[in-house]
Amino acid sequence: MMSSNQAMLYFAYGSNLHRADWRKFCRRHGQADDPLTPLGPAWLPDHRPVYHYYSVSREGGALDVVGDLGQVTPGMLFQVSEPGWELLDRKEGAPGYYQRTPIALLTEDGGVCSAFTYQVVPERRESDFVPPTSEYLALVRDALAQWDLTGEAHKQAAAGDVPAPLVQHLFVYGLLQSGYVFGRFLDGQCRREPATAPGRVYDLGAYPAWQPAQAPHERVSGELLRFTAPASVLERTDAAEDFVGYGADSHYHRVLLRARSRAGGEVLAWCYRYARDLSQARRVPDGRWQPQQAETAEQLWAGHLGG
Repeated sequence: MMSSNQAMLYFAYGSNLHRADWRKFCRRHGQADDPLTPLGPAWLPDHRPVYHYYSVSREGGALDVVGDLGQVTPGMLFQVSEPGWELLDRKEGAPGYYQRTPIALLTEDGGVCSAFTYQVVPERRESDFVPPTSEYLALVRDALAQWDLTGEAHKQAAAGDVPAPLVQHLFVYGLLQSGYVFGRFLDGQCRREPATAPGRVYDLGAYPAWQPAQAPHERVSGELLRFTAPASVLERTDAAEDFVGYGADSHYHRVLLRARSRAGGEVLAWCYRYARDLSQARRVPDGRWQPQQAETAEQLWAGHLGG
């Protein structure tokens, strides 16, 4: 996670992505310079966009994000200068309408960082879908396009639907591969194919550890799993990998990367990143992990949950 002196970052996922609209608001409130500096695209894990709040100023539904296992919401990460938070709070009507919420964000290279975003306060949420106006939809559509962000989940949310999960793959490099007990409990729930992904793999004996690549040529071999019901699969793999959130209590963190199948296609996929010390671990030079000894699958299962 990001250190405390870097933690005051902001994640935008809706209308605040629209640079002209945001800067117009800033100027109207006496701020000539834009207090938001873009740092890059990011994903809010296990959340999806939703319209369940009526905005008086927008005269219709306005975006929010809610927790939903396996979903991801695209957006941009910004550094905020000193007057920025006051302006953001004012624009979002915080704390009476939206509230500033601490979150964990993912980047497509396996990175995890801390930031803040805005969510509608519970008492302002409607029980039913609140349709947005065509003007607001155009603003959000154009905002996402300005940063080359996918708008598919937002489009489905604007129709009152639960979006189809944008990430439907899991890259595995250890005991979740076929042939191990962990892998067997996924049989029938996914389709597998050989794949590689950027990164490094370390041998911890009975299980491996993945970390992001430090050079462009570094890749890890494994399998790419595609599933039709991500939430039900991830609930089981999260438990197997001892992932309980993006904090110190987890053994692994569920992150994102770009995996490449043997056929050559590249997809955004989940992967489990080791979240503890690796200073004494041995790196696997060719990126293909195998147990050091010929333990049976049952012994591997008993040894540790991992990989």
